[in-house]
Amino acid sequence: MNKAGKVAIGCVAAVMALVIGVGLAVGGYFAWQHYGGSSPDEADTEEQELVETTEQSFTQLMEQAQWSVIDGTLRYPSFMRHTQSRVAAVPALVDVYGWKAVELCHWSHIGSWASAPASFPVDGCYLTATDRIADVTVKDDDKGLYAGHAESKKMYYMKKKVVHEANTDYVTVAVVVFPEDMDAEVQQLKDMVREW
Repeated sequence: MNKAGKVAIGCVAAVMALVIGVGLAVGGYFAWQHYGGSSPDEADTEEQELVETTEQSFTQLMEQAQWSVIDGTLRYPSFMRHTQSRVAAVPALVDVYGWKAVELCHWSHIGSWASAPASFPVDGCYLTATDRIADVTVKDDDKGLYAGHAESKKMYYMKKKVVHEANTDYVTVAVVVFPEDMDAEVQQLKDMVREW
């Protein structure tokens, strides 16, 4: 067989392989759509449900939330994402439960330095792992309740408890940090912090 014949046979074989490959791919796609995969309508519905869940308001999510205990009566709604950070400047661990611009934080053991009202909360003290107090506009040392603005321009509502353990006082804190326009929406979290 001459060189031209070998090239022709090679081209025919390549075209046949291509046709068979395309046929298998198209057939597999149709079989997957018909037997195993979701239809385009189902995929659109699932995507729409995901978008609707993502776009639910804080109030809607709170109405249907499952709750988990953090400390005593302090709880967090299941839709809030939990992270934990060590803040070296305090030094302490903070558990942060966040949803978009709302954060519920629990400092389980700040330290004895924070037990005096003149030491905590004051301007510059941490509220979250990254946000600090800009001012304290409400101060009730007897009840351990404080409110004001964060450096991020958000508002905060905080309860501070002094706990006596092993001949030492230390502080534990619950605080909710939120945008000012969500004040009414986070009322349930503020009430929980106040009653904690």
